[in-house]
Amino acid sequence: MRKIFFSLLLAFFLVGMPIATQAAESTFFGPLVSASCDCPGKAPGFGCVLETIRLLMNFGISIAVVIVTLILAYAGFTFMMNASNPEGRSKAKNILINALIGIFIVLTAWLIIDFVMTRLYNPGSFGPWHSILYGNEDKNKLCIEPVTLEQIYNGPQGQAIPATSGSGGVASTGGGSAAGGGGTGSNCVVTEAQVIPFPASATDGGSDRRDLPDTVQRFLNMRAEALRAGITLRAGSAYRPDSEEVSLWNSHGCSRASGHTVCSPGQSIVAMPCALGGNGSNHTRGTAIDIQTDQRGTAWMVQYAARFGFLHRIASERWHWSDTGY
Repeated sequence: MRKIFFSLLLAFFLVGMPIATQAAESTFFGPLVSASCDCPGKAPGFGCVLETIRLLMNFGISIAVVIVTLILAYAGFTFMMNASNPEGRSKAKNILINALIGIFIVLTAWLIIDFVMTRLYNPGSFGPWHSILYGNEDKNKLCIEPVTLEQIYNGPQGQAIPATSGSGGVASTGGGSAAGGGGTGSNCVVTEAQVIPFPASATDGGSDRRDLPDTVQRFLNMRAEALRAGITLRAGSAYRPDSEEVSLWNSHGCSRASGHTVCSPGQSIVAMPCALGGNGSNHTRGTAIDIQTDQRGTAWMVQYAARFGFLHRIASERWHWSDTGY
C-alpha cells in the first residue's frame, strides 16, 4: 500500500509539476490589476482585459495549490498514523487521489484557458499566455492611444477624410476655401442648386429646411414609419450654406488652437467652415438633419433610424442625425 501511495505522489510530481512550473512563471499573489495597465494619457487595451483575467486566474490557482498542499500533508499524516489500520490507509489514499485529481483538473483548465487566450491576443504566437502578452513586446502595447474626433474627421495625419464621412460637430482642416459650399474640401462640394426643400408638414416650421434629395427621401420614409408607431419626427436645421457656417463659427466664438477647434464656454463646437480653410460639416454636405421629437421619438430613432441610413454619434447633440453620425 505504501508503494501505491508513493507511486501516486511520484506520478503527480512527474506529470503535474511541469504544468505547475509553467503556470508559476507568473506571480500568483501579485496585484490583480497589472501596473502595465496603468495608462496615463492612454486607455487600457484588449491586452489589459486578458492580463487582468490571467492575474485573477493565477490567484485562483495559487489558492488551489495551497489547499491541495494542505490536503496532501493531511493525507500523508493520516496514512502514516494508520500503518496498521486498513480502513485508515484506505481513507488516506482516497483523500490523496481526490486531491491529485483536483489539482490536475485545475492545471489542465489553466492550460486550456492559456491556449485560448493566446489565440485571442496573438493568433500567430506560441508559448505561455503571459509570455505572449509581455515576452519581447513593449508593455506599452497593453495601452492604446485615445482617438479624438479630430482624428476621426481629419485622418491620422490631418488629411481630410473622404466625402462619405463628413463631420457634424468638430472642425476639420481640409482644403475647402470657397464660401457657399463650393470649396474643394470633402464637405464643400454641394451647392444650393443641388438641395431640395422638405415638405412644410414634415418640418419644425423653420424656414429654408433643405437637404440633398436622397437625404430628404430617406427622412420622409423614416417619418412615415415613425408615424405608424405613433411617433412624430420633424426636420429642423438641415443643409446650411457655408456662409451660415461662418456665421455660426463667429457667433460661437470658435477658433483654432494647437490643431483643435476651441469655442466659447457653453457653446457647442462648430465645424470649421470651408471659407476659412476648413472641411465644412455634414450640414454643409446636405446629409445631416437636426430632428425634432420627444423622448419617446428619440428612443424610437435609436432603435430604428439606422435602417434608413441615419446615425447618431454626438452624445451632446441628441437631435443631430446624419449618414455618418457626425
